Amino acid sequence: ADIEEEDNMTNNDELTGLMDDTENVIEETHEIGQRTLFSLGQQRNQFMRARDKAQDVREAARATRTTLREIAHRRARKRAFLWTLISFLLFVIFVLSYELWAHNGRFSSSQE
Repeated sequence: ADIEEEDNMTNNDELTGLMDDTENVIEETHEIGQRTLFSLGQQRNQFMRARDKAQDVREAARATRTTLREIAHRRARKRAFLWTLISFLLFVIFVLSYELWAHNGRFSSSQE
């Protein structure tokens, strides 16, 4: 009977040890799960910030394209104005040169 009692105690000690090991594994697994969830939450926040920054960059690029288009249009208008002015001045020079040539170096006057 002592042997049976001793075997039962050994079995109980083994079971208690297994239960303790199982509880330790459960606690470690829970901690690992908690750390993993925390890490995933941090990564999610990083992705969200990166997405927001990418959206900001897209909006800035869109605004920059609009500004560059406006600058190009302004430049084209100024260039057209300058060519018109240059053409007008060349026309005036031509007319004045013709007047000088036609009147022997003098501008004609209606009071002669």
